[in-house]
Amino acid sequence: MQLAGANTGSSVVLSSAAGIANDAGSLTTAGTLTANAAGGIALNTSVDTATLTTSAAGDVAITETDSITLTNVTTSNGSITVSASGAITATKVASTTDNDANDISLTGVGIAATSINAGVAGDLVLDAGAGSITQDGAIIADATTLSAADVTLTNVGNTLGTVTLNATGDANLLTSGALGVKGSVGGNLDASGTSITATGLQATNVNFETAGSVSATGLEADVLQVSAGTGIGVSSVGIDHFAAQSASGDIYMVNTGGYAISDISTVGGVAFDTELSGVRFTDAAATGKISLIEIGRA
Repeated sequence: MQLAGANTGSSVVLSSAAGIANDAGSLTTAGTLTANAAGGIALNTSVDTATLTTSAAGDVAITETDSITLTNVTTSNGSITVSASGAITATKVASTTDNDANDISLTGVGIAATSINAGVAGDLVLDAGAGSITQDGAIIADATTLSAADVTLTNVGNTLGTVTLNATGDANLLTSGALGVKGSVGGNLDASGTSITATGLQATNVNFETAGSVSATGLEADVLQVSAGTGIGVSSVGIDHFAAQSASGDIYMVNTGGYAISDISTVGGVAFDTELSGVRFTDAAATGKISLIEIGRA
């Protein structure tokens, strides 16, 4: 189905046994847009809410002139791309065939996510511009890229894979599985998963919490706090204050530059929910080793 344009103050309903697309330069305008296709959907829109579903292979691509609520955007076997000039509310966005090619990308000015599912093979990109990324339901993806002022993804059902952060403010991440994290955070980073691996991460203050292990290389921060269950290994640059605890395993910290073993609650500018003091094992039967190393700057 090829559209020259549709304009109504209330609703537009589109259905096609093939794909649905706008003519070049045309715009679909409505309060509510509903579209179902046995193929791809590619539309330029000015709508308040959208329900878009495909029953056969095909991608969904939406370019919205303002804010939009994605009530239900689901592909049978395809990727999803939504770009909006305003805020995006992602009530349900899902790529139902688990495939590396079936990624989800949402770009707007602020993103409120309820349920986003790219599968365990598909990637997810959320770009909120100068706005924030917030969450009410679960997010599932193989790898997740998050760009925003602040990021808050704290649903216990999250499966985020490796997260690349570009946050000018604070970031708070919680996932039900292993968490990989990299990128930059302008403020505080709180991260939790069954285990945590950080590579090339920059933040002002970092708090890692896991029942498993923490491994961090190329970490740059002012304050680092780590709580783990089975061991901690950190290679960092520029840490000023460090506190850590683990039930078992070893605690290994090597930092380029001098650092203090601190009571984090006394350090200004830090606001972690739980703040540690010193470096210790929490299990009296622990047999691990604590190694605290300083490397002089060149």
